[in-house]
Amino acid sequence: MVLLWALWGGDALAHPIGYSALYAEIDGDTIDVSYDLHPPTLVDVVPVVDTDHDRHLDPKEATAALPAVEAYLSAHVRVVAADGPCVPATPRDYRLAADTRLFMKVRYRCPTPPKALTWTVDLFMEDVGGHTVLGRFRSPAGYVQHAFSAPHRVLDLTTAATPVAVSSAPTEAASTPPVDAPSADSTQGALAWLGVFVGEGLAHILGGVDHLLFVLSLTLASRRARDLLRTITAFTAGHSVSLALAALDVLRVSPRLAEPAIALTIVWVAVENVRREDPPHRAWLALGFGLIHGLGFGSALRDLGMPTGGVLPALVGFNVGVELGQLVVIAPCVAALALLRSRTELLRTVVRGVSATIAVFGAMWFLDRALDLRWMPF
Repeated sequence: MVLLWALWGGDALAHPIGYSALYAEIDGDTIDVSYDLHPPTLVDVVPVVDTDHDRHLDPKEATAALPAVEAYLSAHVRVVAADGPCVPATPRDYRLAADTRLFMKVRYRCPTPPKALTWTVDLFMEDVGGHTVLGRFRSPAGYVQHAFSAPHRVLDLTTAATPVAVSSAPTEAASTPPVDAPSADSTQGALAWLGVFVGEGLAHILGGVDHLLFVLSLTLASRRARDLLRTITAFTAGHSVSLALAALDVLRVSPRLAEPAIALTIVWVAVENVRREDPPHRAWLALGFGLIHGLGFGSALRDLGMPTGGVLPALVGFNVGVELGQLVVIAPCVAALALLRSRTELLRTVVRGVSATIAVFGAMWFLDRALDLRWMPF
């Protein structure tokens, strides 16, 4: 059942959920907002911007998409003061960064200097339910951070200089942090980024059928709890190291090499499950293969865009999300194996049958990726 869910149900999560952010400086009747948007999600939600239909936004498309992006922002970010809405002007400093982040600045004008504002933000929440927009607001009242998501789209914000219970701004609050990519410059900010990237890691692993089947193969061959713990710990250690190195751009391996290699690790482990009941040195193998899988995780995290000042929470959160996703596979598999433990022949048949199926998929992935056939749907 886990295998069937992974193959046919996991694809619903395969599209990028992503995160976006906004940083707002409120001064009198003027609000300067810097947006940091996630292009793959923009392409999913506003497909008209993807003129060549390759599901990526290149610099030429980004320039042509400005009117559509401007219209989308106007419809999905609404700022209202007591005496009327604050109106956006023409965007400025609009640019695409490394195809992974889209930055733009917009100035809003309010009828009069507001004492309070109601922000309604529902960017990319139409059919991408996990999208989060991290908002940071600085005004005479202090500094506030809020994570906008489908259940939490509205923020009532006090902007007048009166005592309010908000998170403390850094002591050097007068110096505005870089607005290109809002950073985690407080404990609250770090926790917000951590939460965002836990969701990103969970979505990535649940949408990555190849990684799930690899973990399933590791689990099938572990007949004792301590063996499973040792193997999964080794795999986690391996992919955590290479994930960090790849995400920080310390180690860059072309996906044309990394993705076929990941497929080969699946074939190796699955075939070993068929040939041996208790494969030797499985933990060391999991450690080495974890380094290869981490390249894929790190590439996905790098493509999401690492938040300025929030690199550590992003790395930790993404890794935690990946581990939670692995538990989704490991827990029911362990339960099923425990039920079959007293029926040795049936257990052996199930392990070999499932492993053989996984090996076939791994071989198909290898051919698809090595030859760039693009006929595998997941």
